[in-house]
Amino acid sequence: MFQATFLGHQGWMLASPSTTVLLDPLLVSRFGHLGRLGTRYPHFAVATRQLPPIDAAVISHEHDDHLDFPSLARIARDVPIYLSSRSSVAARTALTRLGFAVRALEPQTETQIGDLTVRTGVGDLVQRPECDEWDVFPLAVTDTDGHGSLTSAVDAPLAPDSWHRFAAVTPGLLAHANNFTDASVQTWPGPTVPPPDVETLANAANRRIERHQLAAQTSLAVAVVGGGWRLDGARTWMNAELFPHDNAALARAMCRQRPSWPFDVVAPLPGHTFSMRHGRLETVRPTDHAAFRRTSPPASASRPSGDWLRAHGPATDTGRLPPRGLAELRDALHDLAHYLYGRRVYRQLHSVGSTLNGTRSALALELLRDRDPSWVLEYRPNAAEFVEVACDDPIGTYASGLRLWASDLDAFLRGELPPSALCYAGRVQSWNHNPAKLRLSPHDLWMFGHPLHRPGAAHRLYDALVSGSRDIVPDIPRA
Repeated sequence: MFQATFLGHQGWMLASPSTTVLLDPLLVSRFGHLGRLGTRYPHFAVATRQLPPIDAAVISHEHDDHLDFPSLARIARDVPIYLSSRSSVAARTALTRLGFAVRALEPQTETQIGDLTVRTGVGDLVQRPECDEWDVFPLAVTDTDGHGSLTSAVDAPLAPDSWHRFAAVTPGLLAHANNFTDASVQTWPGPTVPPPDVETLANAANRRIERHQLAAQTSLAVAVVGGGWRLDGARTWMNAELFPHDNAALARAMCRQRPSWPFDVVAPLPGHTFSMRHGRLETVRPTDHAAFRRTSPPASASRPSGDWLRAHGPATDTGRLPPRGLAELRDALHDLAHYLYGRRVYRQLHSVGSTLNGTRSALALELLRDRDPSWVLEYRPNAAEFVEVACDDPIGTYASGLRLWASDLDAFLRGELPPSALCYAGRVQSWNHNPAKLRLSPHDLWMFGHPLHRPGAAHRLYDALVSGSRDIVPDIPRA
């Protein structure tokens, strides 16, 4: 028998009678590095001591919704960790410092773990210029007796030739990640086009599955996963706009559009187990696993009547600013100014005149402070730096820019605040008077903050995560 138990978000526990592997486990209530992004969703507590002994953990890539240090700290240190070979040295070093033996998961290979085989492909990243999933390997996990499998492209589109790598995989479960979030709630003046409806998303998902079916004919069921987090506290009002279509609604729409499909499309809850035997789906057991317990969601908050960014407050607990104030922060911004050279927003800047929609064709940062007026910095591409300017109305003056707390930007640049806790967590507001011609967005900060781009900052962040995980007592033993 081959069993796939959903752990939440995109995490799985995969088991044969003799081997158990965790894939991208998220086992704690907080979500994101340092727990600053939000909470798990759906709201379930995982009693890790009731999980079975395991043979290995596999981490598909190092984004913090897949590489979660407090979750891994609950695993005995003699359990090997398989990490994408294209993940950063900082991630590998941090896992080693935590006490694990880290083994490289290579692309387009087969890795044997007991009687489970992990088969990897490669993503098609050439077609996604804004992609940052550099270290993702789409994968399929099968048992040697041929009972079943789990196949997942994780967060990257599968390269065309990789579909055929999975053609020989035993029929099984296909995981589809519902990664759609609508971050336009963080923009001014708001979205220029409405977000896609659930039928549009379902059609795109179904076409992707049909490509898989043509190449491999391997699906016994499709599990719609992902979207496993929500904002909490004062930011809960944003959830309805960030996540307009939950997994259950998407699964129903996918079924409506393809009623003749010979398999079910489901949105599993944590603890939901798919059992396969001899290439057939034997049972689909809803959540009744003793390790998974539904918990109450956090209290919701209504949208602030005024400036929501100020109402949320900074992500940094203390709101600390650099000892030398703006001068020190400007020094740290040199890296960001240099990073922008030649990128999309840089090319846009050099493709417009001196004014745009009645504003200056330039980029600005408005940095909020607790009791003092905001700092405003203008990006000067001909000097590759951000320069402080006197401006009482940056949104009305500059064509595009970002508003955020000065202390959050400082912590982000230092490697003390992860990109996930800043960019799409209700901590940044962008404005764009003509986004088709000039658009600075939180995604520019997100790309800048990737560990493969800023290894020094990644080492500092991971050091803090390792230090914060040392007191966690492992309660998932090695098999």
